Amino acid sequence: MEIWREKVSNINVFRGFSLSSSEYGGEKICGPLIIDIDREDGGFTEGYEQNLTQALKDTRRLINEYLYQFKEKDFRIFFTGHKGFHIEILPSALCLVGCERTKEQYQYIIGNINDIFTHRGEKRFIDKIHDEVRLHNSINRWIDKSGKMINRMKFELSIKELKNSSIDEICRKSEVLAFNYLKEKEV
Repeated sequence: MEIWREKVSNINVFRGFSLSSSEYGGEKICGPLIIDIDREDGGFTEGYEQNLTQALKDTRRLINEYLYQFKEKDFRIFFTGHKGFHIEILPSALCLVGCERTKEQYQYIIGNINDIFTHRGEKRFIDKIHDEVRLHNSINRWIDKSGKMINRMKFELSIKELKNSSIDEICRKSEVLAFNYLKEKEV
C-alpha cells in the first residue's frame, strides 16, 4: 500500500470495501462501518457544489443524536476534504460478529439512521456504501468551479475539534496538511 501511495504521490488513493489479512489469500477481515456524510447542492454547470457547512452540522447532529450511545474509542471521525465527513464505527460496537454479510448489515444500519432523520422531514444525508473508500491521510485533489486545483488531506478529528471548529478552520487544516505533505515530497 505504501509503495502505491508513493507512486501516485498519495493523491486520490482508495481501498476496497472488503479487507483481508496481509497474507496472500488471507482471511477476510471485518472493517469498520463507514458512515459517509456528504452534502452537495445543485449549482455550477459541471454538476454540484459541496455544502460543507451543512455536512458539518449533519455530522455534529449524528454524533449528538445517534453516536452518543457509543464509547469514544468505538468510532473515529474524518474530514474527507471535499464534500464531507466519514465516521468509522467498529463492528464490535455494533455487536456484529463475522464478516459474511457485513456490507448488507451496514447498508441496513445506514438505512435505519437515515430513516430516523427523514421521519422528521429532513433530507437524507448519509451516502450509500461505496465499493471503495479514500485512505486516511491521503490527498483529495480536484479542480474547483473557478479552475483552481484544490488539495486537501483526509484527516482524523477529535470530537472536541468537530464540535468547536468552524468549517473554514477544518478546511484550512486539511489544506495545510496536504501542502506540507506535498512540499516534503518535493525535496
